[in-house]
Amino acid sequence: MAKKANVPDPLSEIATNLVAALESHRENQKKNSETPFLNWSQLVASQSGVSMDWAAAALQKTPAKSNVIIAIPDDLKSPVALLSDLEKLAQDSGVLLRIVQHPSTGCSELAPVRSLSDLCKSLHKALKKPLEAFWTEHFGKVPSGLTAIAKKAGKKAIVSIHDERFARPDVVLCQKLIKSLESLRSAGETQYPAEFKSLLAKVDIAADDPLLVAAIAQPQFLEATTTIAGKLPDAWISFRKDAEHGLGTEGFLKRLLLQQCNEATPEVKLSVLAKQLVKELQPRFMELWRTHSDMNRSFGFVQFSSAGTKSKPDLLLRDARFPRAERLLSAQLVKTLEGQKAIGGSAYPLTWNRLVELSGSKADPTLLQKATTVEPFSGRVLVAVPALADSPVALVDDAAELAASAATLDAALSLLVNEENQAVATDKLVAVKGLNLLLKGHFLTAVERFVSTRQWPPGFAALKLSSKWHIFRMKDLSATPIAVSAPEEQKPKSKKGSSTQATATTANPVAVAKSVALVIPVPAVPAAAVPTQPQETALPEVEGFAQAMEAAFEQLSAVSRLPGCVSLVDLRPAMSSYSRDVFDSQLIRLRKAGQYSLSVVEGRYPLSDDEKAACLTIDNTAHLLIQKRTS
Repeated sequence: MAKKANVPDPLSEIATNLVAALESHRENQKKNSETPFLNWSQLVASQSGVSMDWAAAALQKTPAKSNVIIAIPDDLKSPVALLSDLEKLAQDSGVLLRIVQHPSTGCSELAPVRSLSDLCKSLHKALKKPLEAFWTEHFGKVPSGLTAIAKKAGKKAIVSIHDERFARPDVVLCQKLIKSLESLRSAGETQYPAEFKSLLAKVDIAADDPLLVAAIAQPQFLEATTTIAGKLPDAWISFRKDAEHGLGTEGFLKRLLLQQCNEATPEVKLSVLAKQLVKELQPRFMELWRTHSDMNRSFGFVQFSSAGTKSKPDLLLRDARFPRAERLLSAQLVKTLEGQKAIGGSAYPLTWNRLVELSGSKADPTLLQKATTVEPFSGRVLVAVPALADSPVALVDDAAELAASAATLDAALSLLVNEENQAVATDKLVAVKGLNLLLKGHFLTAVERFVSTRQWPPGFAALKLSSKWHIFRMKDLSATPIAVSAPEEQKPKSKKGSSTQATATTANPVAVAKSVALVIPVPAVPAAAVPTQPQETALPEVEGFAQAMEAAFEQLSAVSRLPGCVSLVDLRPAMSSYSRDVFDSQLIRLRKAGQYSLSVVEGRYPLSDDEKAACLTIDNTAHLLIQKRTS
């Protein structure tokens, strides 16, 4: 039988030509290392008259079958090379780009980041391992447009690739977190520094979401923010640039107390509270709030009290949601006092025992005493005679009214009278020790008014003995009826006789009522009829005035524009606790004693209305400036 003729196989011929084309291209690559691999479309186009289908079929023929490799078989633009160039193909950035952009296994808008192992699923099976191994080791060399994300899993690194055409979800979340923090900062100190959980609520993400870990690890987030207190996810955070700004705000401290205090433990030391913060912020936090306390600043939500030692000062903070019993009682007493003031008349001012009775308090004396030492009582109430068990009391704003009340006059007299001396001279009365210092000036004014108007509070009267008025209580009069008559016309007496009479009347004012002026309260003289111009007469020294004067003068002279001089425009307000009459009289007394000198200003330069009003007029001459004498 005759042999068959050898018929050329066109697919084998195409296969041979494909291999030859690749070998020729490899030679070009050797000459120029920048020459990229041919892609499958380019290789087919190099074969004249060969269709894509015929070229694909030719790959199953020798020599192409065992020599040609298409990196991504279903991608017409996939790089193609000889099998001997497998390692070089695995390291080619073009191949990496093609698998990242693969329509089914590559990155997308919904999955902008994919692991390298997932991306390799589209590769030729011979290329998977070498490509994954290379880019895992050299992830820092990924081409432009891609970002490699490496994570450690034990000793092994896991690399993911982000296609920068699509926003990364962790980056998007990072930006949302920063914007939300800015929003909380704008809301003020009740929201900022922000609780991390509040931040998560605004962006609607759970604390255990894996995406959150990646978002807060972004450089943008780490550089912009810092932790203020606690640990994630219970931390408080703020922007790094204003980390210290909120430490001294009321809102920040209040929120800390809300977390720390409760009914069982309503108090906490500042040093303990500071430990909630990160270490580097603790000293500043302590400094700010000790300063608030030292300057006696009050905050409605917390009360401060001293703690610690001299070398290591501290504060004890009590959450106002859980007030002490004495503070509740203190507020109750003030409320009752305000109610009595609203009633007016004989209901106010009143005595301490009456105040306690009306408040309905059943507290023991110790708790009552504590209540007077704390706010609001300590700052709003005046106790006329603190050492007296049943002292008159009134609101601080009503100091003048309290000083002029019958109850205060009675309390002051009770400190001085006894069985032998039941009437007290006015100069001794206004200098009585034990009267609240804040009432001294007002009390002097009230007594002077009593004397000048001859109007005494109900239950009181006065005798003029040896040219001095003596005040006494009507209840101290002897039970034996006393005939009250007008004073008899007296004949001139010798000095010796006068002295004897003065001694006798002082010893027993009631017994000599017939020989002296006995004054029973009479209708008031209109205030307008009482002269108010200061007189340069000898007046009793007001206790504490000289010391208060010296302190005010020293403070004002330190800032005065005239060295060593103080203007009465400034001095009068500084001594406002004393009436003008008392102030002027006491200033004249100190001037006579040689402690101060006054400067005549009339005619030296024009005076303003305020200066004219502040001047002290002596002998029809205006004095405005006061100077302390040094010798």
